[in-house]
Amino acid sequence: MKKLLLLIALFSFLTIPFAFGQELTSEERSILAHVTVDPDAWATHSLAFDPSGKSLAAKIAKYRADWLAKKDVIGYKTRAEREVDIVEAMKPTAEQILAATKEKLIREKMRKQAVDALILEGKLTAVGELPIATK
Repeated sequence: MKKLLLLIALFSFLTIPFAFGQELTSEERSILAHVTVDPDAWATHSLAFDPSGKSLAAKIAKYRADWLAKKDVIGYKTRAEREVDIVEAMKPTAEQILAATKEKLIREKMRKQAVDALILEGKLTAVGELPIATK
């Protein structure tokens, strides 16, 4: 029984990846890149809190199938690339900026025309005061 327990303990030690400074393989790094922005930083952070590497191995195992299913699809992007796309999509285009500027200028022109009309009608003075009503 002792030999079996020793064998199990030895086997579990050998199957724990990333222990004692072992580096990520290319595939492991790609799987992490699929779900994290910076796979190396994430692995380093994970190992700082769980030096055995079990949580890191669990994350890789969890997303391996999803990564395998998507990695060869045309247009596949890592998490970092998807994040850049989101930020870029939120930026206004030149056409949107131009349209907003035109709209602002039109509103300002209409406001000026309305004020000028009120001044001509005597409903507003040139300094922006309402005339005093006399009886």
